[in-house]
Amino acid sequence: MSLLLVGSMLTSNVMTYAAETDRIQTVTTAESVEAEPVEDVRKVTPSDAKKIEDSITDGSPVKTPDDYGDIMTPEQFQKVNESLLEMKLLQAEIVLQDAENAFSLAEVNLYKKENGNWVGLEEDDTISMDDSFRIIYEFNKGTDPIYVNWSDEYGEPEGVVIAKGDTYTLPGLQEIVKTISLQENHRIPVIVKDENQKDCELGIVTISEDGDVEFLVTYEETGAEFYEVQVGIEFSLNKEELNSEGVLVFEVSLGNKRYDLLIQESVPKTAVRKTVSDAVKEDNKVEWSITVENLGVSDAGYLLTDRIHDNHKYVEGSLKVKASPSNAVYQYKTAVSDDKKQLDIEIYNKTPGATFQFTYETIVDVFGAVKNWTGAKKKVEIQANNTAILTDQEDGKEIGSAAAGKTLE
Repeated sequence: MSLLLVGSMLTSNVMTYAAETDRIQTVTTAESVEAEPVEDVRKVTPSDAKKIEDSITDGSPVKTPDDYGDIMTPEQFQKVNESLLEMKLLQAEIVLQDAENAFSLAEVNLYKKENGNWVGLEEDDTISMDDSFRIIYEFNKGTDPIYVNWSDEYGEPEGVVIAKGDTYTLPGLQEIVKTISLQENHRIPVIVKDENQKDCELGIVTISEDGDVEFLVTYEETGAEFYEVQVGIEFSLNKEELNSEGVLVFEVSLGNKRYDLLIQESVPKTAVRKTVSDAVKEDNKVEWSITVENLGVSDAGYLLTDRIHDNHKYVEGSLKVKASPSNAVYQYKTAVSDDKKQLDIEIYNKTPGATFQFTYETIVDVFGAVKNWTGAKKKVEIQANNTAILTDQEDGKEIGSAAAGKTLE
């Protein structure tokens, strides 16, 4: 690869040396150092060198010799400028080389295996540590060919042209290489079918220990065209590494795509807990509390059903909600059925892992509970029990449940 530098004629400052002052002087000329000097002669100090440095660089700081007020010698000044220019040219060449060596893929996608089939992942899917994955690099699609070892005698190419010995970079695995285990060796052949539908090797994809991915063209025949060229890299997750780092989301960047995949084993389980207050309030009221911990996000919402058993009923308007974290985004609505003896709370949570505490009161029906009391018992005991059940309204599956009870005497 060669670096093309485009230049234009500029007015230059030519350095001269004034022996009588031991200082560098510059002379403005129109064409070259051979031109006659003009009146504009000035002394050059380190501050002048800084200005000249900025004129040929992007302004990034570079330490120069004698940067504390001493006068620079002509040799020092020349070396500084030569070094700066060489550094900038090298940086430009590296950028151009990287861009030139990157293969322009048609597409790159991430898949996981489900029931023996490879299924494409969305950018925010949930995965398991036991899943198998595959990255598919698609070099070309449809009717766009890849021309290999092409020459003018075969006509004007209309697609990508590659040749044996060419090396290209592909979207790498640098950010995940330590948390995955490759299911193949680090050299994967790119297999294509020739005009006789015979398998042949187009090239080799190599994965370095650092996660760099390169494609080397190995095909030798001339004037070949190939369609639908792709290669896959299969891997599984390194459970030990992910667990040791406490990774909750598996992040993968592939070209312009970024996957943020929630690892289900790392997500705290949702739990439902229920308690009842020790004291009985005025008018035989009892306070109950239902806590839902680590609630996820469901488009259809969650249904928390609290079954209020015999001897007491819900006190209208007594329900209160407290969410954690305090900035959790959610909505809820309630429905009460005295006939069904239950309280329904629909929760629409937008904050993964949020915790909700619902408190409410029931009133005990003392007279209804003792109407059959015969007087044989010296002490009357009234049972008040509740059972809370949390379900996901998307699939109707129960997530958790809890019960609590109280005996009133």
